[in-house]
Amino acid sequence: RKLHYLSSLLNYDMATCCPSKSLEEIGGLLSEVDVEAANVSKDPTFIRLVKEASLDPDLNDAERRFVEKELETIEYLEKLSSEEYLAMRKAYTKSNEMWRLYKPTGDFASWLPYWEACVEAKRKECALKRKEGETLYDVCLRTYEPGSSEKEIDRVFEPLKAYLIPKVKEAIK
Repeated sequence: RKLHYLSSLLNYDMATCCPSKSLEEIGGLLSEVDVEAANVSKDPTFIRLVKEASLDPDLNDAERRFVEKELETIEYLEKLSSEEYLAMRKAYTKSNEMWRLYKPTGDFASWLPYWEACVEAKRKECALKRKEGETLYDVCLRTYEPGSSEKEIDRVFEPLKAYLIPKVKEAIK
């Protein structure tokens, strides 16, 4: 938990107040912290303890969600080498770093390769986390909107799309 907290602090620092000259250094440190956190999740003793905890009938809802998330992380990291995981984490970090550099000047074309690498890393991550019957978007939703699905989102937005697209075309004329 402490490594995840440290990672959150470094991400916040990069996004808010980190001096431009320190972005690369903080980004490298962030990647190292993320890899160390992953190494904890790959530790056999840790894995055994999490699996034992998952069988505890006395867990409250928050504890159960925490253990389930840890099990998902363990399963995901079992599919990756440390080098692959580090490359993916670096893609995310570098994209954020370059966003801070290029956004103020509006130079989005220079940022595009970093964003594309980030998107490719996220696609790979989602493919590795995907459960049977899920789309890649379902995996993303599971991360940020647990319980939602692509079908549910489509059901909400299809009527809006059917209404708004003709209205926008009409307004453009």
